[in-house]
Amino acid sequence: AFHLMHTHIGGEFACVIWLQADKGAGDLYIMSPMHNRFINGLQFTEKENYNCMILEPRKNAGVIFSNSLIHHVDVNRSSRERIGLGCHVSIIPGDRLVEMQQLT
Repeated sequence: AFHLMHTHIGGEFACVIWLQADKGAGDLYIMSPMHNRFINGLQFTEKENYNCMILEPRKNAGVIFSNSLIHHVDVNRSSRERIGLGCHVSIIPGDRLVEMQQLT
């Protein structure tokens, strides 16, 4: 399985936790929002490049990032399924949270 480049609507953050991920299960590519790719490249390691951050999925690990960042997942080349739990995270101001609690 793989996912084409996309962003998420709803919430402020996207999150994924990998419950099962073997070597080669399909890296997560989070594209840089910077217009100048060389500015971003100053802090990167060999696993990253000027245009994106590349995260290799690991069992019981996860990542939270801005839902407005373009990202995609590479093809799963392992012999087992990659199982991940994804969600959106919303920041709700305290007064709005009280309103929501009163509705339930």
